[in-house]
Amino acid sequence: MLEADLKKVFEECAKTNHSINIFDFVTLACKFLDHQQLQHVLSVKIEHSINKGNLDVLPLIGILPNSSKQIQRVLQNFIDYTADVQTAAYIAAYAASAALLYRK
Repeated sequence: MLEADLKKVFEECAKTNHSINIFDFVTLACKFLDHQQLQHVLSVKIEHSINKGNLDVLPLIGILPNSSKQIQRVLQNFIDYTADVQTAAYIAAYAASAALLYRK
């Protein structure tokens, strides 16, 4: 695919706001946006993913104590959308153990 075609795909995805995988979106954003635009687009994308309970956002927000409020929101929204308490509990337990290791 030509670079112009990729840019066109990225711009269309940015307009429709979420029609591709979050990691592909971040890759294209890094390629085609300047620092300020990238920061804005990523913050909007992260907030949208948290609100939708999209677990793919976890690598972007991290699971350490400084992101605990965001983790709590994404897991609650994930449960609200999917009713999958087991997966959310597993992630919460992992985040708690990571927090303990982080303090050491």
